[in-house]
Amino acid sequence: VVDADFFLFQPKPTYRMAQGGWGGTDLRKEGQNHPNGVLFQYMVNQMDEGEEITLEIRELDDDLIQTFSNKKKGRQALSADKGGNRFIWEMRYPGLTEFPGMIFYSSTNRGPKAPPGKYKAVMTMKGKSVSQEFEIIADPRLETTPAQYQEQFDYLLKVRYEV
Repeated sequence: VVDADFFLFQPKPTYRMAQGGWGGTDLRKEGQNHPNGVLFQYMVNQMDEGEEITLEIRELDDDLIQTFSNKKKGRQALSADKGGNRFIWEMRYPGLTEFPGMIFYSSTNRGPKAPPGKYKAVMTMKGKSVSQEFEIIADPRLETTPAQYQEQFDYLLKVRYEV
């Protein structure tokens, strides 16, 4: 790790839970809750100015889910600071392809959440890649079966593509 230009650590298993706040008094401010997503931690030891670093989230069969980069601006940009960095993937597939004039009433353009299972992350920089497998675990408070998670996911993908 010390001698590598960069390194992606293996993420801990992450629970697929619905988290969020409703405003008002927030008792959760007495510490830090685990983020609502898969936490990726990585080191950047040597990076040239203008260099791109990417993080691909993939299914185990290598199908691409999403790609994140330090070149992309906004909330989903990767940081590429020298030393330790972290990135939180919200466990979501891409939303609809947006176009000028597209209107969402009281809705955000977020894709469906990944069903529980195993996935892999591939970090690439300078033509070199490091990959790590990780797992999304079902919320233990729910009685949802793996088949039900998959059925919900398949339905949401179908709706996304037929709009």
